[in-house]
Amino acid sequence: MKILVIGNGFDLAHGLPTKYSDFLDFVSAFLKRANDKESWGGEDTSFGVYFSRVEKEQSKRYEEYISLASENRLLDYFLNIYEERCMNGKNGWIDFEGEISYIIKALDIALKEYKEQVEEGKQVISFFPSYVDKITRQFLLVKEDGMEHQYKIPDSFIDGRVDDLLKDLNRITRLLELYLADYVGELRIENQLPEFIKRSMTHVLSFNYTNTFRKLYDPEGKMQYCYIHGQAKRDGDVDGCSLVLGIDEYLPDERRDSDNAFVRFKKFYQRIYKVTSSEYFDWIDDYEKYLGTTRMKNDLYIYGHSLDVTDKDVLQYLILSTNMTTYIFYYSREDLANKISNLVKIIGEDELIQRTKGKMRSIQFCKTGATADPWSKNDSEVKEIEDLLN
Repeated sequence: MKILVIGNGFDLAHGLPTKYSDFLDFVSAFLKRANDKESWGGEDTSFGVYFSRVEKEQSKRYEEYISLASENRLLDYFLNIYEERCMNGKNGWIDFEGEISYIIKALDIALKEYKEQVEEGKQVISFFPSYVDKITRQFLLVKEDGMEHQYKIPDSFIDGRVDDLLKDLNRITRLLELYLADYVGELRIENQLPEFIKRSMTHVLSFNYTNTFRKLYDPEGKMQYCYIHGQAKRDGDVDGCSLVLGIDEYLPDERRDSDNAFVRFKKFYQRIYKVTSSEYFDWIDDYEKYLGTTRMKNDLYIYGHSLDVTDKDVLQYLILSTNMTTYIFYYSREDLANKISNLVKIIGEDELIQRTKGKMRSIQFCKTGATADPWSKNDSEVKEIEDLLN
């Protein structure tokens, strides 16, 4: 069994605009066009051509874009951060999951303070650290009746503004789904990766929302697929969107089962609630039952995934499966260093060292590019990895 795991770097390697910053450029262009069509530049850009077509041929789709993007406080937050970082020379880099996590953690602190204040019978106002105060004012606080500049926490902390925040996130997720399925999905792909054509994969586990691999390398659908974070589709609505866009678990063990105020923002919850794919469990289980653990030999190829700890549960299960050899692709020394650091968080330092030593090592790092080949031995690269580990 040969399992290919792909992350967003796979789509980027094919020249597709699938970064969050690309998506925000698209949304900004749309909002500008919707607010002032005459000054926007018509069809001089690919966005312009697309929006003109949607306006003319799919008026309902255009109205859906309006309803998803308008008066969305969380989207405005993302757009403002993105614009600030572009202006400050930071290339506009933004990570939605990181920003959502930042917001939720701040609101969690606010909720804890809120409960303590209520229990003590005090009037609840904002007594938070500056960064928490900034978040609560943007996403939680409401104006005092008749008071121009006075804000307070609403009486219904959870059922009020936090629900509004979740609705904003769900609208962004559907907006992202439309961007990927209806715009990116129709773009012509010029780049292809020959190493994946030459080698026969049997299973594909995708953390992406797109179907790039199947469209380019498996048009007949001979392989087995698992879209663990959902697959972008044109048809549907906010309630039917299956894409997972959330955060990892941040609470300590003693709070995880009892503190569920923000559980709907977490990836594990969304995977269960949205019934996303989990076939990868069956792939391993079926092979163990059929072949037995002593005879089974599986290969795992990870391409374009940062090995971020938010996907620890899935990656750990695969990498540590019986008789699994893992090949991890990287594109630069910095990328390699980051992947090694993240891998420590996923399987632990001792496990990583043990699995990267000797001729029978079960984890190997492979540089992408024309000369990259995980099936060949490259002693210089092996030495390079060992130096980084030490």
